[in-house]
Amino acid sequence: MSFLDKIKQFTDNSIVDEIIILAIIVVIIETFAQNTLKNSDNGSITFILGLTFYMIVGYVLHYAYHHVPLSKLNVTWSCMSIILAISIGYFLYDEKLDINSFISVIFALLAVYFANLN
Repeated sequence: MSFLDKIKQFTDNSIVDEIIILAIIVVIIETFAQNTLKNSDNGSITFILGLTFYMIVGYVLHYAYHHVPLSKLNVTWSCMSIILAISIGYFLYDEKLDINSFISVIFALLAVYFANLN
């Protein structure tokens, strides 16, 4: 039984939604990939590592799309990724956090809420 199958079994027996768990896994791996690529040189070992993380993201998405609705997973993952990218940009890379960034976080949260209403 693979790690992802164990997560499915866990969510079947709990109140935790499988979409949220899978989205969190994708977002965490994607964040590692983004940060690795941002801090790498073209062709370096860290560049290859960043691409490898994105390959893992692709594998998790391939698995997830066969078990949960594409629309709900994609909205949840994308919006969580937006929120985390804005946060990491602000805290780690001293990027500016303005009212537009804050509004985008609010809309991302609303998108997840409305996508998962039914």
